[in-house]
Amino acid sequence: TCQVCHGTGQVRVSRDTFLGSLITTSACGSCNGAGTIIKEPCLQCNGKGYIRSKKKIVVDIPSGIENGNQLRVAGKGNSRGSGSISGDLIITVRVRPHPSLKREGDNVVSSVDISFAQAALGTKLKIETLDGDEEITVKPGTQPETKIVLRSRGIIPLNGYRRGDHIININVKIPTNLNGEEINLLKKYAEGREETVGDGSSGFFSNLKNAFKK
Repeated sequence: TCQVCHGTGQVRVSRDTFLGSLITTSACGSCNGAGTIIKEPCLQCNGKGYIRSKKKIVVDIPSGIENGNQLRVAGKGNSRGSGSISGDLIITVRVRPHPSLKREGDNVVSSVDISFAQAALGTKLKIETLDGDEEITVKPGTQPETKIVLRSRGIIPLNGYRRGDHIININVKIPTNLNGEEINLLKKYAEGREETVGDGSSGFFSNLKNAFKK
């Protein structure tokens, strides 16, 4: 036990002021507020009661967590010495971007390219979702910027109220490099619909692409 503070870890100091005697309390300088003095201090901690060390721990990441959110792990922070309670560990989460899936709130958004023929005649595509690959149906006559929504296939929010959706943006790609046979087939298609077309040059397909975006 410290002989100066008698184990309290604090000392009282009296000062005379024009208002009278002023008594203040401060940490004991002899024992640094510990209340005890270690005669033979530990060689590793020098009597502080703690040492600096690193340790790996496993932390559960809840579904729906967002970039920048913080997690608190109780009792895994710094210690102030022997007998003190360790602080908490604060973890700031950084979410690594996905190569093909984008988060918008609780929704997941992705894009898929289809050809002119697939848009006109329809097709089936395999796409990546949070639950694995899934086959979707593209209906005949699908237009550019069409959206296919998979209900309740998005993010599970932190509050667990309602799962978001997976929104798939359909991009119709207009061909730019056609061979002679493909050009003739498109010309016959246009003739059957009594449409005026060009000769298959790059200018024509540029105009076709612009018209298809309208």
